[in-house]
Amino acid sequence: MMSAAYLELLLETRPGADRNELSDRLRAKGLDPLPMQAGLLLSAELGTLRKLLPKLTGTETGELAVPEELRHAVGSIRVFKPRSLHPR
Repeated sequence: MMSAAYLELLLETRPGADRNELSDRLRAKGLDPLPMQAGLLLSAELGTLRKLLPKLTGTETGELAVPEELRHAVGSIRVFKPRSLHPR
């Protein structure tokens, strides 16, 4: 079972953004981005995601502020709580 402190973030990339360079920046912070059509998906524990967003509490929903260092490549960051499986 997943911890409640586990989150998913979708980084929606700007048109023309260098997604490889962005992925390298995220990996340098210890994150493991997954390419998606709209951008990059980050799925990690809260503590790991705080390397990118230090003020992240885990209670946020919707859209988050994009850090200055990523604004050239990222248009928005959306937070999702991972889906859980429920036995029938």
